[in-house]
Amino acid sequence: MMKKEKKIIEQQLPRLENLHINETGGQVESITDNGISTTTELGQEQYVQCVLGAFRGKIYYQYDYRDMDNELFSTLAETLEECRKRRNEWLNKKNQKL
Repeated sequence: MMKKEKKIIEQQLPRLENLHINETGGQVESITDNGISTTTELGQEQYVQCVLGAFRGKIYYQYDYRDMDNELFSTLAETLEECRKRRNEWLNKKNQKL
């Protein structure tokens, strides 16, 4: 990566910390309130891109999904696709128990 590209990315990282997206693609303030998920509607998903210093400034997705039984699934992954893959695996495993 060239120095100029790295500088541009570093300038964008702090802005990503506050980017919260809901299932319709609309921006929301946060997916938690005092550490409690704001994902309260059945079938709702919310996610946020965040930069975690503990992982050397790498960008991750914090993801919450409330299933139709009102159980909350939460995960942290490098891509939204990986979050959804984990959610689907969780749902499949849960449905197999029924």
